Amino acid sequence: MVNGPAGCDFAIAFAGKVPQIYVHSCRIHGPLRQAIQLLITTVECRAMADRKTNSWTRAAALAGAFLFSGAALAANPEGTWVSEDGAAKVQIFNCGGKLCGTVVWLKNPTDPATGAPKTDKKNPDAAKKGRPLIGLTVLYGMTQHGPDSWTGQIYNADDGRTYAARLHMPSPSYARVEGCVLIFCKRHIWTRTDGGVQHAQARAN
Repeated sequence: MVNGPAGCDFAIAFAGKVPQIYVHSCRIHGPLRQAIQLLITTVECRAMADRKTNSWTRAAALAGAFLFSGAALAANPEGTWVSEDGAAKVQIFNCGGKLCGTVVWLKNPTDPATGAPKTDKKNPDAAKKGRPLIGLTVLYGMTQHGPDSWTGQIYNADDGRTYAARLHMPSPSYARVEGCVLIFCKRHIWTRTDGGVQHAQARAN
């Protein structure tokens, strides 16, 4: 059994000298799942052709390469995500070759103390305390480190502090987001809400 790209587990077996790939389990559905199955069919057809030319070693190598190629269907975090507690949605987008994330929705957008839209009132910079939380960029400069991981910075409006951040996508539908100070980290699970990739325009805050 092999943990393959895009959060799917695959098994490889041989019918004679022809490798066949089986999807053992897969945590995704819809168009991406169909694309994975199409890619498997293409690999198996190529393997069959190689068998007919007595190149079964190449056929096996071709099938094996698919199983271990995370780049073939690498995760893409661009899109809209809801926080673990359901209180906020963040849209992740490309900003100058890196990734940024902006708050696009709040479950409770109104400050009960003022009756006005919530602002960045915990920010230690007095000039930024009046910034609306909706539209606030909270992920900065996320760069890719591996096929499913990104590192950068995350801003926490609850305490007005910025932390070192790591985003890891075990599957296209959810992500683990960590904010760290020194060796102490806090982890949250974000779930994709848009069902696919969306792009947003970066905002300067």
